[in-house]
Amino acid sequence: MQTIDFSHFPLDSGDVVLDLGCGEGRHVISAYLEADVHSVGVDLSLEDLKATRDKFADFEDAENPAKSLGLSSAMPSSCPLRTIPSTRSSAVKCWSILQITRASCAR
Repeated sequence: MQTIDFSHFPLDSGDVVLDLGCGEGRHVISAYLEADVHSVGVDLSLEDLKATRDKFADFEDAENPAKSLGLSSAMPSSCPLRTIPSTRSSAVKCWSILQITRASCAR
């Protein structure tokens, strides 16, 4: 199920989209498909990141160097963002990460 309306969240070629709490990748993959962007998904769950990688295999456009998808596992307190190809993100998507982070920190 796609919950991002890209007419309200337009992406330009070369943008970097950072999806914090990407889960199984529906938004990070959708952003990749929407435009020539560099999509980066970060999640706590290695299983979810593996699912994202597997889903992405059907959509990868290896012939287009203007777009990429990177995935990283991270703890909320030490998020490694080395996969981002620039010094800033053009968009940060984190719909429900605050709930996840709050629950993780309460343990």
